[in-house]
Amino acid sequence: MAMQKSRRGSMPAPNPVFYHLVMPPLRLYLFIRYNYRKPKTLPPIPKGEPFVVLGSHASNLDFLFTFTALYPHRMNALVSSYFFGGKALSMLLRSLRCIPRKQFTADPASIRAMLSVIKRGGSVLLYPEGEVNGTGRFDRMPPGIGRLCKLMGVRIYAAVNSGSYMTRPKWSGCERKGKVECRVSLIADAATVRELSPRALEERIQKALYYDDHAWQKRARVPFKRGARAEGLQHLLYRCPRCGAEGQMRARGDTLSCVCCGNGARMDVYGLLHPLKKGDKIFDNVADWVRFERDALKRETALPDFHMQCKGSILLHLDAGKTSYRPVGDGVVGIGRDFITYEGVRLNKRVSLQWALKDFYKTPFSSGTHMEIPGEEEPRTALVTENRQLLQKYIFAVDTLYDLREAEATKA
Repeated sequence: MAMQKSRRGSMPAPNPVFYHLVMPPLRLYLFIRYNYRKPKTLPPIPKGEPFVVLGSHASNLDFLFTFTALYPHRMNALVSSYFFGGKALSMLLRSLRCIPRKQFTADPASIRAMLSVIKRGGSVLLYPEGEVNGTGRFDRMPPGIGRLCKLMGVRIYAAVNSGSYMTRPKWSGCERKGKVECRVSLIADAATVRELSPRALEERIQKALYYDDHAWQKRARVPFKRGARAEGLQHLLYRCPRCGAEGQMRARGDTLSCVCCGNGARMDVYGLLHPLKKGDKIFDNVADWVRFERDALKRETALPDFHMQCKGSILLHLDAGKTSYRPVGDGVVGIGRDFITYEGVRLNKRVSLQWALKDFYKTPFSSGTHMEIPGEEEPRTALVTENRQLLQKYIFAVDTLYDLREAEATKA
């Protein structure tokens, strides 16, 4: 269903009655559940002037904190089109006049919608990282955010949340009651946006949006209480720092350990990691452990004959009222320098499929569920590896190979 538009052809603002009815109780809910308070100080926001808010994205809850931080200003938020696949959630997003966006691939329709919001004097909320990356630390932005902001040509603000990752890390899927803080700052006024080059603007944006919940936690020391704190972490931390084994990490309760060498870690109430026993080699936070995995993958993908493959399954989005995928066949999932591949059965037919990596620069973070192929029309496609712990390695390989192609193109 197409997004409703006004008679003038622009994306309408969120309904004021609905917006003002929802926000006050939402703010109270966030205070009770997450000890969240609206920032005491905000930069000046001229009334009636359009603006863009760029948010940090460490949790699926970030847009709630940002909406309430800037209330009563109404914003059209850019949201992954994936979430419009579920009937109930889609109704809510459409009521809030959210703009659907295909992740990690060209989507001119979403750009036109954002420009229409700015043209009618409205404001836009978007998340340059494009997803919740699951590490608790700012990772990367897609190319072109500077050009996009210059195209809109209005003042830009940064909304950075601290503690939202600790509250609901994507690899876990379970809430942990603690504390969330939000900081809003001005990145650039309209004149500065027009003056700076796209690259200079991107550098300013990246600096303003940088967050590291692990560094924040070492200072804040806010306990985020929950049992079985490490469960689910094995889907992200798939490589052992001591023996190098992959797909052999096991999580149980508050601990994560390697079945090959016994190397292990314990997660405390602050979300930080500690060795299980003397001689264990681990990192004290999730983001540094992921960087170790990415460094190993960079060396692997740099080899001219790089190729990975393993048994897996193909999934399709067949239920219009749900966001979930349905398995429709088994085969072999592979990835090389230029393509993601699947060979096997799909809907009872033998197929040999490939997706060009040049068409997208990464795939969405997974918590051991699936690897979605960006840009696919309905029915959308996803893949999963038989060893779910290796799924994140395949996902990391996509943007690692993108970086490699970009570096090679620069040298050429």
